[in-house]
Amino acid sequence: MRKNRISETIGSIDQKYVNEATAYSGEAKAVRRPVWMKWGAIAACLALVAVIGIGAFQSGLFGGNEQIATLDNGSKINFVKSDGGVAQFDIAFEISTRDLTEDEISNLFGDLPVTGYALFNNEDNSILGIEGKYGDMKLLVSAPGVNISDLVIEGEEMASDVNGVSVNAGYFTSGKNVIYYATFELVESTVYIENAGKKDENETVRNDIADAIQKIIALEKINLSSIPK
Repeated sequence: MRKNRISETIGSIDQKYVNEATAYSGEAKAVRRPVWMKWGAIAACLALVAVIGIGAFQSGLFGGNEQIATLDNGSKINFVKSDGGVAQFDIAFEISTRDLTEDEISNLFGDLPVTGYALFNNEDNSILGIEGKYGDMKLLVSAPGVNISDLVIEGEEMASDVNGVSVNAGYFTSGKNVIYYATFELVESTVYIENAGKKDENETVRNDIADAIQKIIALEKINLSSIPK
């Protein structure tokens, strides 16, 4: 089994899902999340390790380890079951954030239902990325050459082709919930998106994130350099 690395924000897995996962595994694990301070600087050298209980991932959702979403253009996205993961976040400089304006969101995402805020490196005022939402889904866009955070997933990886873009997608279960996620690159920016819901609504949750992936890829690029501090 290989360790596959995908770019993801630590805050993208809701605390209640992490808590349920650790409870489901029967293991007591301390889980902390970073607190993003809007309009302020975050102290340097933050470090976070969030451990997701492996036991929550031992069996495949509904007995399988791969699920497929078919897009309206006939493309398919394969979501492969994850066996567990360790999320790590470590930066060695001050960062600050600010909300994106409506015009900035429109320039970046067109009419897609995106909201969020930008993260900046206070040392050189460069943009690190965007953290926000696509509708009710969690969304992260990392600037070129930047890893805002990292998630190491235990499991096999299968890339899907969506309009010429390679998409790595997966899912895991947490108690009565299922979480689907995907990561892909648009030009030099890295996009991570996640959608969570009840297991008995898994088809809707999976199809909703697949539709979002297709629409974001249709943008062709997300030019973060256009966002000033």
